[in-house]
Amino acid sequence: MSKRIKNPFKAKCFRCKFIKCIDFFQISRTDVGGEFYVLYRTVNKKFLPCIAGSCIEVLCKIGAKLKTLGETPQPVSHVLVQTIRDLKCSFFLAIVGHYRNAFQTLRPAVENFLAGMYFQYLESYEDFVKWFGGKYEIPEELYREIFPNGPIKKKKKLDYHFILEFLVKKEIINSKWKGWIEERIGMLNKYLHPNFQCFDRSRECVSCPAIVEYSEENLLNFVRLFQEIVWFIMMCLFEMFSFEEFEKDENVKEAIEMLTIQPEIVPEFVKSEQYRSLLISIRERWKEITAERKENQVHATNTTQKKGSK
Repeated sequence: MSKRIKNPFKAKCFRCKFIKCIDFFQISRTDVGGEFYVLYRTVNKKFLPCIAGSCIEVLCKIGAKLKTLGETPQPVSHVLVQTIRDLKCSFFLAIVGHYRNAFQTLRPAVENFLAGMYFQYLESYEDFVKWFGGKYEIPEELYREIFPNGPIKKKKKLDYHFILEFLVKKEIINSKWKGWIEERIGMLNKYLHPNFQCFDRSRECVSCPAIVEYSEENLLNFVRLFQEIVWFIMMCLFEMFSFEEFEKDENVKEAIEMLTIQPEIVPEFVKSEQYRSLLISIRERWKEITAERKENQVHATNTTQKKGSK
């Protein structure tokens, strides 16, 4: 059982009267102020942290399950740890009003997971260990296989461009999936590179750049992209190891069940259609399985009773 500190916010440093930028509770005007004030406003607007938290919980339970599969450690399970941390960090930044930085942190979550997929399908744990130690280079023969008409000077460093081409060449994903991933990374690039349209701006920013502002539009845009990325990761994991493998694990199933009720209890915060469809399909699948089990139990009971009456 993990422990909690009683009330960290009693510390005066969180409400500094001398340095405005570290007064996390300050209120400049409605929806504008310090990070903890914006966090309060975010939750006060009926946004439930579990909307994203339950996604992270599912990936945590899946990660724990992956550690029990096979004699050799699964490369994707190692990378999933950092992917989960990046997702949690991005979510935290979003609920305290740092939307630009929240989007920025989603990109490494995608790229790191793609690297895990690459080594999972490369089926060379030795190469994965090299990459883990910062010593991996794309082999010449593999580069030529993926880019037979590529430039003479080959890439050595692994990046998402090469990984996507590799996954398409190996028929793990199709060109449509590749385009979908590239489009999402392109969206995230707008927040990484100089782009004034993606700056966090407020009327108070001239007097205090450290002030943050609650924005429902930015929050919901983040939630949509966050859910799309979670959907992509979950679909890939289900494809790699089969959904049936995970639903047999009680911890994973319990976490997924918490996720599948979202379209019913908070439909306004399920912004990704792919994500929504996945949750509904899982819920329907489990309803059918439960109904079938009940029917079989009734049939077995009736058969036993008939035999007993004879």
